[in-house]
Amino acid sequence: MYILQPLLNVYQLSGLTILFGHIMDINVSKNTFIDYCSKNDKLNLYIEGQQKLHFNLLIVSPLNYVINYNLFLRNITGDIEYLNLFLILMIHNLSYYLLHKGVHKFKNFRFIHDFHHRFKTNIPSIGNAVSYLEFQIMYVLPFLLGSFLLSPNVKTLDAGVAIISFLNTIIHCDELKKVPWFSLFVSPGQHCKHHETYSDTYSAPLINFDKFI
Repeated sequence: MYILQPLLNVYQLSGLTILFGHIMDINVSKNTFIDYCSKNDKLNLYIEGQQKLHFNLLIVSPLNYVINYNLFLRNITGDIEYLNLFLILMIHNLSYYLLHKGVHKFKNFRFIHDFHHRFKTNIPSIGNAVSYLEFQIMYVLPFLLGSFLLSPNVKTLDAGVAIISFLNTIIHCDELKKVPWFSLFVSPGQHCKHHETYSDTYSAPLINFDKFI
């Protein structure tokens, strides 16, 4: 059973995701960050969000990644498998769309997603500020499903995780919501509106399945 190598891989991915989110918070989203720090209730929410994202990325992700690495991935050296990468992204995005729509439409499951919607104004780092259940079911499970179905090599899965993590940070940036976007893809404006109004758009963070389904 491999332990050290998968942990090195996943902590690189998680560490870069956390770092990128914080850099975005205090640079691109400086005004939103200041607003979150301006009142105790907003600051407490921001801090709670940071605690949840750190738990998800530094505890939950590594546990799942080690299992995935040993059960489903092909531990071989080689280049990224671009077809498998494309399929992993599609499986993840479609799975997330269906699960996200489910927790909105079925009230008995809404508690899974409630914490994330306490952020009415988006700020980049809170892309992973979700409950443990949401992170496990809606964020991690689609990657496990893609790995089970496709058996990609490690580089391919890591590339998929990196792309999803990068885009998840971008679409949670309130300062980017007026930037023009291709309608095929989920825009920061679309996702920011979803947070503001609880609107009926469930795609994230790449393909805008709301246009097709």
